[in-house]
Amino acid sequence: MAVPKTPAEVHEAFIERLNNGDIDGLVALYERDAVLRDPGGADVRDEQGLRIALTNLVDAGTVLRSTVVHVTEAAETAVLFADWQGTTAGPCGERRGIAGKSVEVVRRQPDSSWRFIIDDRSGRG
Repeated sequence: MAVPKTPAEVHEAFIERLNNGDIDGLVALYERDAVLRDPGGADVRDEQGLRIALTNLVDAGTVLRSTVVHVTEAAETAVLFADWQGTTAGPCGERRGIAGKSVEVVRRQPDSSWRFIIDDRSGRG
């Protein structure tokens, strides 16, 4: 997928890049000071932590499907609500189902692309 040109395309690009194991492409979807809420509920706030968290998802063989259910946009910022489901490796390497309802905040960049500033994959329960 090319550079996201709409708020929903950021989410779609995340799913595509995750499923393709593209760590650099995933990291590129986030602003430098973005916050990613990890599965344990901690906030990752730096590029190295973000890369580690995203690498862990890829290394676990995480595969997701997702639907953006609503986008609210104001000026240069948008909030996305998405429902997702998929599979990942469990503690013993077994495949297990995962699902969630995310809240994501994205911001328009000077080149008119969009990037995450907040990514909470379980923000709606």
